Amino acid sequence: MRFKTLVVAVVLAGAAAGAARADEGVVAYVEGRAVQTAQLREAAVRFAQRLAGVPEVRRAGFIAGQVVDVAILSDAARLEGVSPPTVDADRDYGRDSQAAQAMLNKIVKESAPEESEVRSAYDAQVPGLEYRARHILVATEEQALAARGRIVAGERFEDVARSVSSDRSTVPAGGDLGWFLRDRMVPEFGTAVAALSPGALSEPVRSQFGWHLIRLDETRPQTIPPYENDAQRVRAQLFQKAVGRRLAAMRAAADVRWVMPKPAGW
Repeated sequence: MRFKTLVVAVVLAGAAAGAARADEGVVAYVEGRAVQTAQLREAAVRFAQRLAGVPEVRRAGFIAGQVVDVAILSDAARLEGVSPPTVDADRDYGRDSQAAQAMLNKIVKESAPEESEVRSAYDAQVPGLEYRARHILVATEEQALAARGRIVAGERFEDVARSVSSDRSTVPAGGDLGWFLRDRMVPEFGTAVAALSPGALSEPVRSQFGWHLIRLDETRPQTIPPYENDAQRVRAQLFQKAVGRRLAAMRAAADVRWVMPKPAGW
């Protein structure tokens, strides 16, 4: 499978580059315990479904980040008594995964918003603009400039997207992202979209996912549905933010030393 090949390549490249190092074959150290590159293969299988929505240029980093997050969560589980303690010098991915899932279940339970929070968040919404745009995602600025040159020279944006974009979820539709609010995108992307006029093509835009070319197709005023129709979405948004803050705090507090390059967005 394609993502397995990618992970193996990362593992082999890391081993070749670090043959003389004591930490050869290690992704990172979490609280002094080694996370081995061999665990990337196991994680690639575990996260296969989620990998399908990750651009190819980010898949190796995504897997490495997931493995380290599992290590951080498993340590938290043991510290909080959710899972039995261990004293191994190296991580065991299977055991860590079980402990991490137990900790994640605890975080999920503690992060559910109260109904009053949902109502307050709904009432605080201010209607804005919705955007409909297309994008092309590539690994380097040079590739983005080359794609832009093709479009400026007369090729259809949709055709260039289908031929070069690494965002497989939007390639069949010629890069079409559908309707979205600016804040639903990463900040660099949202800022670039908001600066465009309908029909305009952006310069290359860099984000944690790679390099984007963006064409804004149209805008429209946002319509906020009635509370009974929108409460579930608002609740899910609050829940995701609460879980995200908790995980970010755990990352910040953990003693992590990366051996391979730290993944973008981690």
